Amino acid sequence: MTPIEWIATVMAGMVFVKFTLLMINPEGFIKWATKFITNKNITIIRYVYLILFFVLAYYLLQELTIVQFLVAILAGMLLIVHTFAHYPKMLNVYIKQFKGKNPMYKIMFDWFIWLAMAAWVLKEIFF
Repeated sequence: MTPIEWIATVMAGMVFVKFTLLMINPEGFIKWATKFITNKNITIIRYVYLILFFVLAYYLLQELTIVQFLVAILAGMLLIVHTFAHYPKMLNVYIKQFKGKNPMYKIMFDWFIWLAMAAWVLKEIFF
């Protein structure tokens, strides 16, 4: 298996495991997630996810163009937003956290990643 196929296989397995856990014991899964994602370890989680993003991006960009990569991210984002839209009260809580604050402060590095990918896509398409 290629690295991409291996990663896709792990992801597919994780989807089925999560679905099964949520069907069998949704309260237990939520309890686990609540214990796992705490203010105490959120920084570590953020860095782990950022590292995983760069590792996955490295492997994906070996087989995809940046244009295909960014469109694949868009497809994933659309599914995530659709899923979150089932919980509008939670979305409102999330949005209220930004009221009166500069939302760019905490996520500036993330925006640099987005801007770099956007510039790269435009370069590939138009230049």
